[in-house]
Amino acid sequence: MHKTEKSRPAASPAEREAESTGTNTSFPVSDNNTEKTETQAAFFIASLLPCGEENAIKTKELLRLTGFSTSRELQEQIHAERRAGALILSKCHDGGGYFMPSEGERGKTEIRAFERTLRRRAANTFAALKAAKAALKEG
Repeated sequence: MHKTEKSRPAASPAEREAESTGTNTSFPVSDNNTEKTETQAAFFIASLLPCGEENAIKTKELLRLTGFSTSRELQEQIHAERRAGALILSKCHDGGGYFMPSEGERGKTEIRAFERTLRRRAANTFAALKAAKAALKEG
């Protein structure tokens, strides 16, 4: 491998486990032996993401890395990890992608930008909801 290339796993932990044990296991792998293992499984996507907006991984690449077959499955896992406390950021501009925040002030700036994006989406959703409620009242 060239020194400037970043090394990433070619398969998900579940796929590697299935290959090593000969089982046909799909993610998520449930191992209730330790709390640490459950936490690691809860943050499967987060553990693959680089820090910094400039290093964001696009959905297509993340699908390849995780072994999920659809972007919907991937999004569901990301939502689950966010609900469990993972701070997975995303961006829509410059090709989009997912990433973890950088360290320090730069990371805080990335988090604030992500928060603004979510607030705008929420406002648009509530406006659509208001229009739908008004239409139901009319009919």
